[in-house]
Amino acid sequence: VHALSKSVWRARIYKWCHILLFFALLGLGLGSKIVCHEFPDYEGDDMILIWLPGLSCVIICISINIIRLTHPFNYKEYNQYLVYGVWIGRCFVISLMFGVLFLWELLHHGIILGIYVGCLLVQIFVDFEANHRLLIVKADDKRKSQTWHKSHSNNNESINNKKGGRQLTKEISFIGTF
Repeated sequence: VHALSKSVWRARIYKWCHILLFFALLGLGLGSKIVCHEFPDYEGDDMILIWLPGLSCVIICISINIIRLTHPFNYKEYNQYLVYGVWIGRCFVISLMFGVLFLWELLHHGIILGIYVGCLLVQIFVDFEANHRLLIVKADDKRKSQTWHKSHSNNNESINNKKGGRQLTKEISFIGTF
């Protein structure tokens, strides 16, 4: 089940978060290009050089997490405390990224960049919850696929036996193979 097929509101949130994500990626690209262009004459007194790429990173992280929430999954069955811990960590990292933007006049901009890189790496490493969820969903889908494939191959054998052993169609499927 995909986020677009679960409900109308979930599909709308999913779509608008993707649109917001695309604009944030554009802002990150433009902000990075402006910073690279201004690098030879860099004074450190221009707020846009920090806020455009920084706020874009915050919006990207928020959008990705909302998109992650729109995908249906029953968290009640799998390590609720681990899931809560991961989501609290994600919220803390995003709030740290947003809060550091207000310190652009006090902190060296290299430190702010280091904090952003560290926060993004923390989010990647904390993403074991999503990887665990993905493994569970893949195993469940594989089991359902194998069950469906076995039930349909039994039907094809009974049809072939009724037709005198002749095979009318050749079934080519790799679903149960992997």
